[in-house]
Amino acid sequence: MTGQKFTHPDLDQAMCAIEKVLSVMAFTVDGTITAVNDNSLQLCGYQRDELVGQTLAKLMDPNDKPIKSHEEFWAQLRAGIPQTGEYKQIAKSGQPFWVSAVYTPVLDEQRQVTQVVVFAADITASTAAASLARRKFEALGRSQAVIEFELDGTIVTANGNFLATVGYSLEEIRGKHHRMFVEPGMAQS
Repeated sequence: MTGQKFTHPDLDQAMCAIEKVLSVMAFTVDGTITAVNDNSLQLCGYQRDELVGQTLAKLMDPNDKPIKSHEEFWAQLRAGIPQTGEYKQIAKSGQPFWVSAVYTPVLDEQRQVTQVVVFAADITASTAAASLARRKFEALGRSQAVIEFELDGTIVTANGNFLATVGYSLEEIRGKHHRMFVEPGMAQS
């Protein structure tokens, strides 16, 4: 495809292919939902008429503190700046789900934003797996002595259990080589 432009029929076919695998929603420039595809509805559990005419806030947990303010998010989109990230949303059932999304401003011939389209992939399962792995690692760190090294053996960090075991502070060992913990003869082997 290098150097080749999509023609209108190609774009229609590409959009159909995208809509088969991704959640796609369209918004006005003020953030009102104007269209949702079936993947979006399946993911969030709402019917089309329950979302169209609403804002994205319908899918947000009001107790979550956003990274960016809602106003700033939409101001950047209105300025033509795409927004990407991983976003927690709330299904109609009240259950959270996670999406990796690209909010894309659509420009007219005068380069004015006329609408915003979001393309999102459901990453709920991978987010849950990563969260579980992080919690397990944190539990391990609370009960075991843990030290982290660079590939060359340089000490990056260590937890309190490790430091208590060896009797050093983190400042005393960070940046040093792990051979400091073994006999000189063993370090040379």
